[in-house]
Amino acid sequence: MKLHKALVRPSRLTWSIVILVAIAGNVLLERGSRYLDLPLFMDTIFTAIAAVTAGLVATVVVGAGTNITLDLLSGPQMVFAPFVLNNVLTGVLVWLFMRYNYFHKPIHAVTATLIVAGLNSALGAVFAAVFLTGDITHSVEHIATGIMLTGRSPVIASFLARIPVNTVDKGIAVFAAYFVYTRLIRGQRLERGQRLEREQRFAHDTFEDAESDGASK
Repeated sequence: MKLHKALVRPSRLTWSIVILVAIAGNVLLERGSRYLDLPLFMDTIFTAIAAVTAGLVATVVVGAGTNITLDLLSGPQMVFAPFVLNNVLTGVLVWLFMRYNYFHKPIHAVTATLIVAGLNSALGAVFAAVFLTGDITHSVEHIATGIMLTGRSPVIASFLARIPVNTVDKGIAVFAAYFVYTRLIRGQRLERGQRLEREQRFAHDTFEDAESDGASK
């Protein structure tokens, strides 16, 4: 079975594989970004892809599973757990855009990126301040520290630092999901829907013809 056909109506096995691969992908990308000291999180790309390939429940599992796995790999500091909602929110918002048929044009992906980036920046800033477990070794915290030197409060500085970072970071995630959805999934779903519509129309016409023949007799 071709990949794009398997993703249109995923079986339990496909669903499970997507989740495991997505969590592993997020973890590897986050570790790679941290190793290269990039000012990006890179832990939601496969969360967004899971939203368009495996659905709402899958993207929630991937988002939560990613952060939990990263915490298990990072030790007892609980750096990632407070930000589970950020990861999950990214996938849920992408799923909502797809669910309401607002994810098949570039402008849709741009709109989704701005909303996802804005909400993630606000939540991330608040969570970092409330839980006091923000990873101070991440580049975004260095940017926030620089902004604080201008007299901004920690929350505002963290928010302002996260806006450009999340715009790029979540933009990569959203456009990756957009590419997968428009290139591999949406066309197949539309084709399947059109085929079902033709079959239903044929069955309806056949039934009407049969009734007409019966009446003429």
